[in-house]
Parts: sequence; structure tokens; C-alpha cells
Amino acid sequence: MDPFRPDRALAERAVALTSGIVSDCGARLAGSRASRKAAGLLEGELAACCDRVSVEEFSIHPDSFLAFMKFYAATYVASLVFFVLGGFFIHAAAILLLTGTMMSLSQFVFYLEFFDPFFKRRSGFNVVGVIEPAGEVRRQVLVSGHHDSAREFKFLASRWQKLYAPRITAGVLCYLALTAAALAWALFRLQTGADPGFSRWMLPLGLAGAVFVVPFYFFLGEQGTPGAGDNMIGSVMAASLAGIFGRAKKDGAPLLAHTRIVAASFDAEECGLRGARDFVKRHAAELAAAPVSVLNIDSIYELDELKFLTSDLNGFTPLSRRMAGLCRDTAEALGRKATLNPMVFGGGATDAAEFAKKGIEATSLLAMSTKHVRENLVYHTLADTADRIEPEAVLAGLDIAYHFILLTDRSVADR
Repeated sequence: MDPFRPDRALAERAVALTSGIVSDCGARLAGSRASRKAAGLLEGELAACCDRVSVEEFSIHPDSFLAFMKFYAATYVASLVFFVLGGFFIHAAAILLLTGTMMSLSQFVFYLEFFDPFFKRRSGFNVVGVIEPAGEVRRQVLVSGHHDSAREFKFLASRWQKLYAPRITAGVLCYLALTAAALAWALFRLQTGADPGFSRWMLPLGLAGAVFVVPFYFFLGEQGTPGAGDNMIGSVMAASLAGIFGRAKKDGAPLLAHTRIVAASFDAEECGLRGARDFVKRHAAELAAAPVSVLNIDSIYELDELKFLTSDLNGFTPLSRRMAGLCRDTAEALGRKATLNPMVFGGGATDAAEFAKKGIEATSLLAMSTKHVRENLVYHTLADTADRIEPEAVLAGLDIAYHFILLTDRSVADR
């Protein structure tokens, strides 16, 4: 019997610690004092078991990430007014709509930073703990979560939560269609000096589309969410795993011969993965020193929804299918069920994407439905509290991660 193997008590402690941090810090929007306080509490957890711990400050522009939602609504309405005014204003409408499209592509679809400088700068804080193996470092396993929480998504908080994806899709398609039509109208005017025949339909069709686009202005609530399942529990699970290996080492019975453990809690995941991005840049040399496997933990709620991602960043960034498959096989060997899933377009991203973009082996563990049509979700709502996290899902995640780390160490020790 393995005395270090995660048990129900450890999982329940992780949920209780998550509840305590959430209660103590409240909503933890990136760049806020509450998020910094949470980072400090996690630093204390890691300091008790790691060989070294650091808190790393970096610059962010958190309001830039979803600003396109209000910009969509405002420019859509302004463009309809410009259609009525005609003439030069058609070109102004085309420019506004094109800018909104570029903003959404940059900030949300590809998580770029092109529009960041137009928004207020704040400081984010990553927490990193390191446990060295007993012998030479031949492999590294980085286990991560993120401690910042999101703003409330009003569409998810409504009684029409099941229509969340269709509402977003319809609004975006209406905006893109109006953008394309306005550009065609503007180009036609530049070439001929006249209005095209389809221009007479622009206003009535645009007014019909406004039903889906104008609500985007109210998409984000002013409040931050508790973010227990998304994703304080992920950071606490990373610290819990560090606790197992760190305490074993301190007790003179190290579990790892050649594998370095890095336990990280990133800030600013909810505003474009900025914390993970800073970590990858800042630690490029260390990440290149020995092969790395990144197991990111995000949105842990339901045991029946355990899955490992094979792609990320709205489906555009491949993750390690080999690693995801190995984690899935590890789960099955432990008598647990897990699936392999891609990130759906519009689903956003996890911190694993920042590592994968640099060619580093990575996957994310989730325990939440990723279907387009879902209901009874609490993530990104004010109901995202610790009581919605199933301890069995936490235990399963810890158990799989623990055995994956042991397997990784054994594979390099045998060489």
C-alpha cells in the first residue's frame, strides 16, 4: 500500500482550502488586491513543502480581453445610424465594424495583445514552487492552475443559460455579416460614387441583427465571480501535489529520483493567459534545460466529466496527444474514466496553450462539460462556490496526476 497516494482526506482538505481562500479573498479579478492576496496565501502553502518559492510580478491590461463585446454593440448601433446618414458615413461604418472584428480576432480568438496598450496597465502575480529530485534532473513536470477569477458572464447567469452558445454565435455572425456588407458598400462607393442595389436592405437587416448584437453590451457583469471551480481548486490541487512530494523529501524518503516538480499558480488566465505567457518567457532557459511535461488543471467540478484536452486556444493550438493519452491510460489503470477532447471553437483557452505554442508537451485536465449546449453550469457565474466541486473529482485528478508523475520519473530512471 502506498502511504503517499492521494486519499479522500486530501481531496476534502483541498476543497476546504479552496473554500477558505475564496471566502477570505472574494472575487479575484486579475490585477486586483484580492488576486494578489490569494497569491500570497498560495505562496504560504508552497513554502511549507517546496525547496524554493517565488512570487513573480508582471504587467497586464486585463480590461482589454473582452472589451470587444461592448465595442461590438456600440459600433453596430453607430453603423446603423451611419447607414441612414449615407455618403461619407458609409466608410466610417466600415472602418468601425472592421476595427471591432480585428479586436475580437486579436484579443479573444487568438489571445494576442495588439489592443492591450489602449487599456489601463496593472500588475499580476504568479506563484511558483520548485521541488528538486534526489538525483540529477533529467525530466520536469509542471503542474499548474490559476488563482484569478473571471467577471460574471450575464448570459450564463440568465435562465436561458442553455442558449449561451447559440446567442453568442448568432451575435458574432450578425456582426461579421454587417462588417462584410459595409466593406462591400464602401468599396463600391469608392469605385462608382454610387450606392449598390443591396444597400436598401442594409438597415432593415441590420435592425434585425441588432436583437442579437446589442445584448453584448451587457454581457459582462461588474462583479467578479468566486471562481472556486474555475479555478482556485486547480491551484490548490497543484499545491497539494507539491505537498505530497515535498513532505516525502523532507521526511528523508524522496519519491522522485530524476524529476523536478514545478507547482505554479498563474494570474491573469481569465484575461488572455497573460500569467502563463509571462512565465514561459521568464523561464525559457529553465524550461529548455530538461524535457518538460505540463499538466494544467482547470475547471474541476464533476467526476463524470473528467477529460484531457488534445487542443487549446479555440481549437487552433495542438496539445500533446501523447501526454493526454498517457494520462487517460493512467486514469483507466486506476479504475477511473477519462476522455480525450479537443477545445471547441469559442471555448476559449487554458494556460496549457502558452506552453504548447513553444513546443512544450502539455495538456489540461478538466472536469466539466464542454458541449456547445449545456445547462446547470456555475463557472463564470456568482454560483461558482466550493460546494459545487465534487471531492471525488478532485481525488481522481490528484490520483491521476500523482501516478503520472511517478510514471514519468520511472521512465527516465530506467534509461
